[in-house]
Amino acid sequence: MNESARKGRVAPFKFDDPADPPPKRPDATQGGGDTADEPRARASRPPSRQGKRNVNFVLSEPAWEQLSILSVRSRRPIQDLMQEATDLLFHTQGLSRIARD
Repeated sequence: MNESARKGRVAPFKFDDPADPPPKRPDATQGGGDTADEPRARASRPPSRQGKRNVNFVLSEPAWEQLSILSVRSRRPIQDLMQEATDLLFHTQGLSRIARD
């Protein structure tokens, strides 16, 4: 095989090549790792999200597109639209409108 035919080819794997060692994990006895007794610390929330909870739900593709279009047309973020929708749901159920800040 000439030199031009070898260009672009990957060198063959050699079984005697040393494998990369696995990454070292912190030793639990040195206090650097998580143990079953030590829960992982939670990331702090920004002040605008303190005391609030996240809600996720699934929409069909057409409903998601329509919500996105409404957000752009009204120049309001989806977060604001969903808070308004939640307040309207509360109102129709005879509850206080408390979803908005």
